[in-house]
Amino acid sequence: MNLVEIKNLSKIFGETNGLDQVDLEIPRGQVIGLLGKNGSGKTTLFNCLMGLYQSSEGEILVDGISNKEPEVRSKISYMPTFEWLPLSWPVGKVCRQYEDLFEDFDLEKCQGLLMDLGILENQKLNGLSTGMLAMVKLILTISRKVPLYLLDEPFANMDFITREDFCKILLKEFSEESTFIISTHILEEMETLLERVIFLNEGRVVGYIIVEEYRETENQSLTDFYREVAK
Repeated sequence: MNLVEIKNLSKIFGETNGLDQVDLEIPRGQVIGLLGKNGSGKTTLFNCLMGLYQSSEGEILVDGISNKEPEVRSKISYMPTFEWLPLSWPVGKVCRQYEDLFEDFDLEKCQGLLMDLGILENQKLNGLSTGMLAMVKLILTISRKVPLYLLDEPFANMDFITREDFCKILLKEFSEESTFIISTHILEEMETLLERVIFLNEGRVVGYIIVEEYRETENQSLTDFYREVAK
């Protein structure tokens, strides 16, 4: 059984199609890249999965639950692009707030990952570099135990070294019981982690490939394929 089933999904904003007849079957236990130019529909797809947007047409099931049901949010841990943390708070207070908010939050795991990166609980969020703040957001997101993780442009404020740390944490914490969908423009570090890649363009799925099969049959990188489908 697939973890996510998306059938004929459309989302219309006024006269604009944010998503246009999207059909996807997403298995459990994989790291999946979601690629596309700005405005291609990546964040809209995440918001529909979360139930933050109601679809104009179509159906979404996450672990067998419709995105129209409030319960679906207990199945997903979402790292959005907008700022949602109180930046004047120290890191430890934010972690304990997450523990209060989410029954599935593993405080011990969160504290261990922060310690691995040398981030102290008494440091205030607004005193961290943009890269370290992004890492705190990632750690908070993956310290919940859910079947689906959505990471929207997690590399946006990370330098090369921080992106490497991100990939190491992802590999360390990956579970075959869960799936990660990662929206990104940066493929260099991610390409070896991805098992499938979804390409969106103008709200439509223009490519959905199994990476290993693609490498065996085509003599080009995912970056080259991305350039082709994004034209």
